[in-house]
Amino acid sequence: MTAQCIDQLLALGEKLKNDVEESGKRNTDVFLAIWDSIELRLLDEDFDLVSAREPKNIVDLSVREGLVDIGRCYLAGDSRLPNDRNIAEQWLAIGAEWGSLMGQMLLLRMNIEAGRTAYDPRWLQAFQRWQAEEERSDFLWKNQNQRFSMMRLVAFGLGLQAAVGRKDAALAEEVLGIMRALSFDDLQLTGLKWQAEMLLLRNKPASEPSRQILNSIAPGNDNKENQALERFKPLLRPLPLQTWPGTLSWTENLRREYPWMSRAMDMLENEWALNRVTGQPVLKFRPLLLVGNPGLGKSRFVQSLGEALRLPTAFMTMAGMNDNMMLKGTARGWSSARAGYLVEFMLENRLANPLVCLDEMEKIGTGRNNGRLWETLLTMLEPATASRVTDEFLLGPVDYSSVNWAATANDVEDLPEPLQSRFTIIRVGEPAREDFDRILTNILKDIARDLGTEPWALPSLNPQVAGALRRRFQRKPSSLRRLAVITRSLLQLEAKAQMDEDGALRRLQ
Repeated sequence: MTAQCIDQLLALGEKLKNDVEESGKRNTDVFLAIWDSIELRLLDEDFDLVSAREPKNIVDLSVREGLVDIGRCYLAGDSRLPNDRNIAEQWLAIGAEWGSLMGQMLLLRMNIEAGRTAYDPRWLQAFQRWQAEEERSDFLWKNQNQRFSMMRLVAFGLGLQAAVGRKDAALAEEVLGIMRALSFDDLQLTGLKWQAEMLLLRNKPASEPSRQILNSIAPGNDNKENQALERFKPLLRPLPLQTWPGTLSWTENLRREYPWMSRAMDMLENEWALNRVTGQPVLKFRPLLLVGNPGLGKSRFVQSLGEALRLPTAFMTMAGMNDNMMLKGTARGWSSARAGYLVEFMLENRLANPLVCLDEMEKIGTGRNNGRLWETLLTMLEPATASRVTDEFLLGPVDYSSVNWAATANDVEDLPEPLQSRFTIIRVGEPAREDFDRILTNILKDIARDLGTEPWALPSLNPQVAGALRRRFQRKPSSLRRLAVITRSLLQLEAKAQMDEDGALRRLQ
């Protein structure tokens, strides 16, 4: 230890004596006793800093920690010595230099109380050192704990401060866990504990949203029925729910490919925004009904929407469907007994909120054989009843409330009014003349997909033929289906001509 440090300590000792004398309190005599032992060690010829930093017995420990004892009593909250932050800091700094963990921690806490709240790595270092000593818990450490009853309070305060400053949820969980294990709680740490718990809440991995769509399956009448029912048991456990994309990037391609579907896209973007603002991540939108002339690409748009939102898409053609057996299943006992189509679809795709497209909705059957189809649809579309629609085969209520519904129709004149009211109806306009290139690209993609290949593998259309196609579209841009049929026929002719040309070349060779 330098002579300057010894002189500083001796000067602090003289001030201590004066402060004790001026206080006139008996309970301050203990500080003089502590100082006397320290002063004797300072003046001892054999004294060295190594023995002070690494005490081997209680006497050496008491000398080192005595500096901290005196320093902390100069702080506010102890009435035995005058409140003097500067003097307290000097005593604590020397104790910390000698290796006192309590001195180091108190200095760090003083800095925090003074407004130095930017993360300081020494907070974590001090807490980890305290943790290591607590686990080791040798004789000297137990004595030190008895000496400083507030040691845990200061240590946990620094640990929590480090977790909050680093935004370290794992550290916050560790500190709070030790506090729980030791049943330690103190009002002084309430604010820090709250911040640490909020940090845990914000960083807690969000559980994957799910929904159980089937709560029970009535047992079968024989082994054959029970074997058929066995495959539906996975539905007795929650199925995952697809969530909305985090940004609107999913809409970009859809708007480029279907510029005439802008009203539908506006509605879907608004649904996305409402769910985001209200903190509802599950992908669910109000049933959508696209109404427009035949051949406008309504069904294809729904297919592309499902792909963009990563939703498996089921298409159910309403034309010619006169009963509700497809939706509600077929009762047991019949040779054709089976669960409803959508139950099968959710089981196959392991998802509780797929996209279901009711194609050609205006042709829905209104007959009463085996139940009116549109009335069954009403129960599935109405939020109040969609969660408990009985399946005739499973004999248990199925929850369809998370299903996303879309429908297409050429008109809605013959569609029952109650059914219309369950949908947001979007009138689809005709493509513009300038949309030809995009539409032709989409048609070529569809043809290639049907053939199991890529668009570049298709025969190239003669520029004159492509020009004729363009002019035909510009005269009558309303029927995309007709354009697709003509394009496929032209590709077939190009392919045949290419084969004939190749054959002619081979013969010449």
